[in-house]
Amino acid sequence: MKLPWLIGADREETVIAEGADFRGGIAAPGPVHVHGRVEGNVRCEDHLVVGRNGQVRGDVWGRVVTIGGRVDGRVEATERAELLETARLAGDIHAPSVAISVGAVFEGSTHMGKSA
Repeated sequence: MKLPWLIGADREETVIAEGADFRGGIAAPGPVHVHGRVEGNVRCEDHLVVGRNGQVRGDVWGRVVTIGGRVDGRVEATERAELLETARLAGDIHAPSVAISVGAVFEGSTHMGKSA
């Protein structure tokens, strides 16, 4: 029996809600959304989103990594990394494709290409 709030869900998502404070690593096969605070590494096989009010103090990995909040750590994406205009990143980016919006604050270096 599928739980009522999961009816119609294509895949399971991991969400750290705004106001939540999580300490420890996160590993998930589906998408991960961070709108609260995480102290630890976050790894997913899908789309990783750090929302405008989200904060991660640790390294992040995903197929696509989109940052709108703050990350203090390394970013590694197998497809694409995106820093939105509200992003604050202190760490290196390793991804085949990188997009940095006007207004984003980035302190680190980028490593692009297939070997990134």
